[in-house]
Amino acid sequence: MNMRKWLCCTIMASFVLVGAAGCAQPEDNNSGASPSPIAAAPAQAKPDPVKKKTSGNGPVWNREVFYSESLQKEMDVHVYLPPGYSASESYPVLYLLHGFGGNYQDWIPHSGLPGVADKLIRSGKVKPLIVVSPQIDTSFGINSSSGPAEVNAIGVSEGLYEDYIAQDLRNYIEKNYAADRSSSSRYIGGISMGGFAALHIAFRNPELYSRVGGHSASLWLEDSNDFSDQKAWVFGDQITKRARDPLELAEYADLGAMEVYLDCGNYDAFAPRSVKLYERLSERQVSTELHIQEGGHSGAYWSKHVEDYLLFYAK
Repeated sequence: MNMRKWLCCTIMASFVLVGAAGCAQPEDNNSGASPSPIAAAPAQAKPDPVKKKTSGNGPVWNREVFYSESLQKEMDVHVYLPPGYSASESYPVLYLLHGFGGNYQDWIPHSGLPGVADKLIRSGKVKPLIVVSPQIDTSFGINSSSGPAEVNAIGVSEGLYEDYIAQDLRNYIEKNYAADRSSSSRYIGGISMGGFAALHIAFRNPELYSRVGGHSASLWLEDSNDFSDQKAWVFGDQITKRARDPLELAEYADLGAMEVYLDCGNYDAFAPRSVKLYERLSERQVSTELHIQEGGHSGAYWSKHVEDYLLFYAK
C-alpha cells in the first residue's frame, strides 16, 4: 500500500523523537515536567455521590470515587454532564481512557473536552451525551491477574482492568446517571495506551459497544521492538496475544455492527500500525475511518482533534 510505505519513511525517521512518549499521557501545558508512569493514588474516603467541579453557565463535570470489586480498591472518575442534563432523560455514554502515566483528569478537563462538548451540543452538531473518564492506571485495560490491583516491577498495573471498565464502571454509571443502557448508545475510546485498551475491550465485548476510537493507539506489529518489556507483558504467549491484541482480534471478532475511528499524527511512530489495523478491518468490511494528520504523539495533537472525536461518537 503506497500510503503505508510513505508513512513508514516519514515516521520512522522521527521515532527517536517520539520514543518514550509512545505510551505517554497528554501534555499539560501548565506543567513543567512530564510525570513518570505511576500507580493510582492511595484510596481516599468516598465523597458525596455527586460533586460539581464547576458551576454557573460553564461546563459541568463531577468527580466520583467508587469501589471496584474487580480491582479491590477505590477508583477515581470524572463524569461530564451535557447542558440541560436531566435525570428524567436518557443519554448516550462515551467512555474515554487516558494514556500511560496519565490519569482521569486528562480528558476532563485537560483536553478541553467539556467546553468543546458544550459548544457542539448547544449548536446541535452532536446529541447531548454523558462522557466518562476513569482512572485506568498503567494497565492497558486488560485482565492480567485476579488479585488486588498492584504495580509490578516494570511499572505496569496488574489486575482485572477489563472487568473494571466493562463491568464495574459501566454498572456504576448506569445506576447513578441517566444513561441509555443500549449498546447502540454506548461508546468507548482512548489515547495511546488508552487507545489500545479501548480497541481491546470493544473488540472483545462487541455486544456492549457500538463505536470505538483508537486515537494514536499504542499498537505493536510483529517486528516492533519499542517498549519491549510492555509488549512481552501485554501479549505473553501466542494464545494470550491472540485474545488481547487488537490487530489479531480484528481478524476474527464479531465486529459487523461496530463503527471504528482510527487516527494518528503523521510524525507518530504508531501511525503505520493504525494503517495496518485499518487494512485488516476494511478487509472484513467493518465500518472504519482512518485519519493520518499533521502532528506527533502529544497532548497538543489530541486536544486539537477533540471536536473531530465527538463528531464521530455523538453524530
